[in-house]
Order: sequence, then C-alpha cells, then structure tokens
Amino acid sequence: MRKFDEFDDDATRDDDIFNNFSVNDHVFKDGDFIPKEEKEDKKEHNVENVKEDFMEEKVAKEDNKMKREKSNNTEKNNGYKLSKDFIKIIGLTVSGLLLVLSLLTMAKSFVPAQKTEDVILSYNVTNSADYRVNLVENNFYETPFLGKGELVPVTFIDDIEIDFSSFLSANTQLDMNYNYSITGNITATASDNGQEDSGGKIWTKNYTFVEPKSLTSNGSTGYNIQEKVTIDYKTYNDLVNQYKLKAAVPMDAVLTVTLNVEANSDVNGTALNESNSVSVEIPLSVSTVMITEEGDDTTPKTLVNSEEIPASRNYVLLGISIVIFLGSLAATVYLLRGLRKMTEDHSLLIKFNKIMRDYNQVIVEIEELPNVPNAAVIEVKTFKDMLDIQKELHLPIMCSKAKDDDLTNNVFYIVNQNQIFKYRMNAEPERF
Repeated sequence: MRKFDEFDDDATRDDDIFNNFSVNDHVFKDGDFIPKEEKEDKKEHNVENVKEDFMEEKVAKEDNKMKREKSNNTEKNNGYKLSKDFIKIIGLTVSGLLLVLSLLTMAKSFVPAQKTEDVILSYNVTNSADYRVNLVENNFYETPFLGKGELVPVTFIDDIEIDFSSFLSANTQLDMNYNYSITGNITATASDNGQEDSGGKIWTKNYTFVEPKSLTSNGSTGYNIQEKVTIDYKTYNDLVNQYKLKAAVPMDAVLTVTLNVEANSDVNGTALNESNSVSVEIPLSVSTVMITEEGDDTTPKTLVNSEEIPASRNYVLLGISIVIFLGSLAATVYLLRGLRKMTEDHSLLIKFNKIMRDYNQVIVEIEELPNVPNAAVIEVKTFKDMLDIQKELHLPIMCSKAKDDDLTNNVFYIVNQNQIFKYRMNAEPERF
C-alpha cells in the first residue's frame, strides 16, 4: 500500500507520464505509439495536402494569368479592330480616288479630232473714202464745195470728188502682189408703196472709173493705195431721170462707187489672200443728195496655220485604266460594305453598353444557358419586351455574351419553368 501511495505521489508529481516516458533511457513522446502504417498514411496525407495546396495555388496563378492574357488579348483585339476600321476608311478614300482617276484616264484615252491654229501673221487693213461736192457758181454758198456729211440740193451740184485709200500693215515684212480697181454701179429699185415687189431691183448699169492695176511690194509690211475719182453727177442723174420717164414707174436709184483691192503673199508656206473694199453711195433722181460710205474703217486680221488632228485611241492607256477602274470599283464596294458593317457594330456596341449599364440590377451574366428539357423558346423582338416580361414574372434576365467580337451573338434569356424567352442583340434603335 505504501508503495502504491508512493507511486501515487510520484504520479501526482509527474502528470505527463502517459505522454512522455522512458525505457532503457529512450524517451517516447506523444505520437510514438501510432502504428507505422498510420504514420506513413499521415505523412503521405500531409504531402498530398501540400501538393494539393501547391497545385491550387498554381492553378489560381495560371487562371489569373489566363484572365490577364484574355484581357490583354481583348484589348489587343479591340485595338486591332480599330486599326482595321481605320485602314478600311483609308482604303475607301484611296479606292475612290483611283476610281475617279481611272475614269479621267479612260476619257483621255479617247482623243477626238482636233483643229489647231497657229497665228503666223497679224495685220491691219484700213479703208477710207473722203469726198467733197463741188458747187456750180452761185450767190448762196460762201465756199465752192460742201464737205462730208452735208445735205446738198441737186441744182447746186457740179461734180463730186472722191478720195479712196487702202492700207495694209503687217507685223513682219512681206513680198506681196496686189491689184485694185474702182468701179461704179447704178441700181434702180421699185418704190411702189404697199406693193409686194417694192424694193426689188429693176435696172442696173456698171462703170469702170479706174482700170485694174497690178503691183508688187517686196520686203515691205504691206501696201498703200491712194486713188481719186471725179463723178459728173449731172450725167448719171440725167440718165436715171430718162429711164424713170421711159419706164413710167416709181423707183429709187443710187450710184455706188467702190474701190476693190485684192492682195496675196506667201508667209512661211501659208498663202495670204486678202480681199477688201470701200464704197460711196450717191442718190440719183432726188431733189437733195446725202452721200454715205460703207467699209470706211480699220479691221485687225490674222493669218493662221490650221492643222487637222484626226481622232485617236490609246488602247494601252485604255486597257490599264479599265483594269484600275474595275479593281477600284470592286474595292470600293467591298469597303463600303465593311464600313456599313462597322457602323452597325458601333450602333450595336452603344446599345449593348446602355442595356448593361442601365439595367444591371436585373441582368445576370452567364457562361451558358441552363439545360431546360422540353423548353419552348419564344423569340422576343425588342429588349423593351424583355423588360416587360421581367417586370411581370419577377425573374432575372440572363445575358450570354458572344465568344467572338460579333455583338449579334449576344443573347438575353428569361427562363420561366419550361419557357425560355430569348432576345438576340440587333442594331434596331429602341427607347427603353
């Protein structure tokens, strides 16, 4: 009993007896009685836990890495898409310019017939006719003649002196042949008022006052002609009065005195042929005379060398322009379609972002739609209809985003038992 008591006292002094004790100086600790197999299992279990923790951490890191890469890829894809859209706009501009240039080139390949004119000589022709009416002796006029533009009674006319002149002045020296003459012509016309033949010619008579003269001018800038003729007015007036009396018809008559000039020359292989005239008209068988002139002026003229260029076709240029035209036309059509698609995508993106921003309280993003056996799929035309259904059923709207960049593959669902309401994104404008 004592020993027991002593042992008991010793036990109270050492309460770790079942935890740490020794045999033959070997100290056993807690856990040493665990069977070897259990120890191995525990060791293996701990290793497996470490491995699992390591693998989970590794998977988490790889998942984060994949998310970052996906985010980077999305940014890269968006940047790539923007760059593609920018390239499309530039390409459309270039193709449009090529289209216009090819049309202009095609037009230039068809060269119509043309006429070119090169001025090889410039010259002026000046014609003038000055006259004076010599009067018979009388006690009424203070001068023996009347000048240009004055009205003269026939009974005071003795004769009429006419000074003709014609000048040709060129901008270079010429070898020229020219001839001239002064002729006269009496013309009588009917003057029956109200008759159909009034003004018709009924009688003419021709005269030559200066015979034709041919002259040559070498190494000069033209010619200079000066001639004077004297018209016996009484002789021609009496002749017309006799005809008028004999014909016994009312008529008007005029004596026309004309200087006619013709000149020709060769200018660098191009022929110069010049014809001009100046005339004076003297009324006959009247009581008073008013003389008039015609062709009394200065006229600038040119000699041109004309060349006919026939129509032509540049078939090489035409072929190249047609190829460019067809290519640029195809590119323009293709890029216009792409630009239209880009505009639609932009409208889709604005609409989708508005939906996700304004109605995020009732929208749930999902990876894939839950499997609902024998479900009836109801296509919804507008997102506003989806909102009305959501308010009525008090169910969330599930959004399944497209795996690619095509926003038309973004779909919204509402699952109500065996019914699935489905709305696919479209660019139709809506008011929610």
